[in-house]
Amino acid sequence: MKAGPRACPAYASVCQRLRQDILAGVFPWGGRLKIADLVERYGVSQMPIREAIQKLQGEGLLTSQPNCGSRVRKIDEKFIRDIYDLRSAIAVLLLQRAIPRLTDADLHALEIIIETHQQAERRGEFAASLEYNKQFHRVIYRLADHPDAVEIIERYWDLIDALRRQYGFAPGFMAKVIGGHQRLLEAFRRRDVEWALRLSAESSENSRNDLLQRMRVAGGSAASAEPGSPGGAP
Repeated sequence: MKAGPRACPAYASVCQRLRQDILAGVFPWGGRLKIADLVERYGVSQMPIREAIQKLQGEGLLTSQPNCGSRVRKIDEKFIRDIYDLRSAIAVLLLQRAIPRLTDADLHALEIIIETHQQAERRGEFAASLEYNKQFHRVIYRLADHPDAVEIIERYWDLIDALRRQYGFAPGFMAKVIGGHQRLLEAFRRRDVEWALRLSAESSENSRNDLLQRMRVAGGSAASAEPGSPGGAP
């Protein structure tokens, strides 16, 4: 008789739920998390709560200071700039490794993603647009065969998407993102690494500036803004 599947540790379930709640805006940016409140909300003991908090601190979603407990990370302009600087630098490494390995099948897959992304953008499907943007880059990053670098890229991707859901994009910005992907695809076809790196840097800078501007319009920083639907999003 086969043994049943092993039960998932309680903290893993709590960690997933707490992460989702943070990214959904249930807990405000910069807000303090109280163990007692989390125990009541998730219906578990303190131990899995503490383990989940420790893991999310490692992911950068939570911060901790002695005698102050844990807080949801405060999102300000410096933090956003630092994230984009880090991701842009790592993207250079990944593109340099990935472009020589691109096959015709990979290029075709990227073309299909762009076409599908365009359709989603025209229909105003915000969440789908975010997902297709991820898919495009993940095809490339997978080819780089550098999981540690990709892990750093991925670490803040959900956080950036959460901010985009909260603040949206400037009108027409997602169409520009898709246009950038089309130019990147052409650079890939030519195996032109330098052109691809320039396009990637330009895309990262434009995305950073757009997000910062949306945050300023909404009130200066994510820490002072109320969670809500993506105003102005395509």
